[in-house]
Amino acid sequence: MFVLYDEDTKNYMIDHGIDVGVGVMVPVATKLTKLEEHFAKGEAAGKAFRANSIKELAQKTGMDYQTLKDNIERYNQFCNVRHDEDFVKDARYLRPVAKAPFYAVKSVATSLGTLGGVKVNEKLQAVDDKNVPVSGLYVIGNDAGGMYGDSYDLVMAGSTVGFAINSARIAAENIAQDLGAQKPLVIKASDKKS
Repeated sequence: MFVLYDEDTKNYMIDHGIDVGVGVMVPVATKLTKLEEHFAKGEAAGKAFRANSIKELAQKTGMDYQTLKDNIERYNQFCNVRHDEDFVKDARYLRPVAKAPFYAVKSVATSLGTLGGVKVNEKLQAVDDKNVPVSGLYVIGNDAGGMYGDSYDLVMAGSTVGFAINSARIAAENIAQDLGAQKPLVIKASDKKS
């Protein structure tokens, strides 16, 4: 997929900042003062494209010109009437793709972390659909489900890393207990062999 924008939107992001942030990592109104520099790196890597016309943009990205043109025209109509019929995008974020040059950034699906995963109990044991622990099976980190409820905490950077470390510790202590060890299992960095 591609993220498309035009010269006016590029200048807006540089001069006024972004309308939607990414938690504390990139707050709302952050000015993208290095956008040109980063875009140039994307162009060199074949992931960002700049063109003086929609037709040229279609050629550079490999998109079908007529489909791209039709979609941009439809989107621009939504911008004109301040209502997105297709995706109900908030009107304050509707910015037309109308002024050259035009920009496209290639995007791919990826994963930041999981919010699902294998259902576990408080000991990090995997449980079946009746919440019965699966003997000997422990799940930690992003593979463990249940860390989040109906929300995702973007204001706490590193929360999945903290959970990964602590879930590993909790699981290791419970594994040691299941194996009959008298003391919690502790692995020190100095115990590792290179």
